[in-house]
Amino acid sequence: MGQSDSTGPDREALRIQGSILDPTTSLYDLPAHFDRMRTLYEQRRSLGLFHIDPSRNTNLEAIYGWQFYDTLLERFARRLEALRGSLLSEQCLVALDGVHSDKFLLIVPETLSGQNVRADSLHEMAEVLRPYLRAHMTEERLGVGSACETGLGYALIVGTPFRRFERLVYQAVEEARLMSTRREEAQRARDIAELRRILADESIDTLFQSIVRLDDSQIIGFEALSRGPRRTALEAPAVLFNLSSELGVERELDRLCHEKALRRARVLGADQLLFLNSIPATLLDPAWQALPVARQALGRAAGSVVLEITERSVHEQPEELADALERLRGLGFRVSIDDIGTGAASFPFINRIKPDFTKLDVSLVRGIDRSLIQQEVLRSLIELCSKAEATVIAEGIETREELEVLREHGVQFGQGFYFSHPTRALPALTSSTARGD
Repeated sequence: MGQSDSTGPDREALRIQGSILDPTTSLYDLPAHFDRMRTLYEQRRSLGLFHIDPSRNTNLEAIYGWQFYDTLLERFARRLEALRGSLLSEQCLVALDGVHSDKFLLIVPETLSGQNVRADSLHEMAEVLRPYLRAHMTEERLGVGSACETGLGYALIVGTPFRRFERLVYQAVEEARLMSTRREEAQRARDIAELRRILADESIDTLFQSIVRLDDSQIIGFEALSRGPRRTALEAPAVLFNLSSELGVERELDRLCHEKALRRARVLGADQLLFLNSIPATLLDPAWQALPVARQALGRAAGSVVLEITERSVHEQPEELADALERLRGLGFRVSIDDIGTGAASFPFINRIKPDFTKLDVSLVRGIDRSLIQQEVLRSLIELCSKAEATVIAEGIETREELEVLREHGVQFGQGFYFSHPTRALPALTSSTARGD
């Protein structure tokens, strides 16, 4: 009986803690900070509050998956906590705008110099915070360009003694959230206008990254990587295609990317493979096969153009997509499934279409020399791909150690910064363009 009594309150305490503590970021929800905030407010008579959205209007979770996004949020939380004593006061509080939320709150009781917070000092803090937060997202190397800039709004918690403190706080949260939303809406309008201009002016840029044999670093082909205009929010393909999908012009954009890539790749030799990233909507369109861009692709040496789709996209009309890929392979195209290892594609789908190539996701390759779990997953995937008669390509190789582990496990081909960075000009097709040490 005594043991039951003692564990009961403990369980209740854990239940209550779980309702206010986010397990991903190890941050508490806003109400958990009310007592401390009230004390600071009574001392200062005003508090600053920042509302921060790491993903802004770019749905990073949908693009990269929830596992990666959770890791990103955890690192972002640590970055915010590191603000104390550097850009913000030591007494700054970091909270979540709701447990399991991906929106963060900073409560600032004073300026870095110890002065009371006012509207003008909040504005100055925001101007300092924006580049700091942008730099963090850039360091994550998400491939989403300047769209990594976070949503940031702020408000002053101040009022008369006759108003309940909690209501003052939630009013400030809403004001800060609305400020961030208005900035997002204005940016979205600019992005939409920019996308329409891109399509009208055909202002898509194409980069190429070499794909090499791992045993001797000889180049076998290139992946064409499309980019929007440089130094704009739409430079990143993930953001570019996310917006085009929302506006219903993704097929038009995909065809433009194909056309630009094929035009730039005319210098490739007949034995060089060209990997073209494609979306299912394009490949499912019967009219696509009759378009000039498709005829141009088929004009290359038979089997030299590889249509690449992501593992995450195969759940979109899987039966129709499998039929379309079979028809396209009958016309002379090869097929590759990208991002293998994210767990999105079904093994029966891979076995049915029997792609010519499968590309291991960067998350599996990165640091594989230090992870026995990743190596075990790699062995399973190689066995699966072998049964499907698919050649394995490892993406994102950055170190000699990663390369050695991949070689030892029988991976034949790869790409990544260890060999070459994406470039606008196709490099000379010699072994000197890849590292052979």
